[in-house]
Amino acid sequence: MQPALLPSCPQVYRILMSYTSIVQPISCDEAFLDVTGLSAPPITTATGTNPAPAAPVRPDPEALAARLRSDIHTATGCTASAGIGPNLLLARLATKRAKPNGQFRVTKQGALDFLCSLGVDQLPGGCLMGCSRLGVLFVRAAPGLTCMHATALPCLLLHAPS
Repeated sequence: MQPALLPSCPQVYRILMSYTSIVQPISCDEAFLDVTGLSAPPITTATGTNPAPAAPVRPDPEALAARLRSDIHTATGCTASAGIGPNLLLARLATKRAKPNGQFRVTKQGALDFLCSLGVDQLPGGCLMGCSRLGVLFVRAAPGLTCMHATALPCLLLHAPS
């Protein structure tokens, strides 16, 4: 944790809440933001009019993350990493890839390739025992899990020798 972060936590969370009210705090230095329903800021023309778009315009997620990270750094002096994904799991994994002080996006179209690039030990929710048991079964990368039947994996983890 950065030295200035702990006293800055309330300020960081105020910044996060200024972007969306859907903030899931994980710890003092980690949170997930759901920005699905956000729309891009209105565009003002030279005449001052604001023509309504034909369809709602969504903000670019990478530009939004960059602006958020910049706001946090300006206000607190702390750096921030951002993971962008179509769901919580992919955003969490993208954040790990973004560290330190960067951002990484996993698109819906690129999700399978991204997951297949990971080792089993990089997937959240598993324990060291489960990963070591998968190693015994010669499954070291996420693609190896795709050839196992969904009901077989929990059974193998429970009954594999330690």
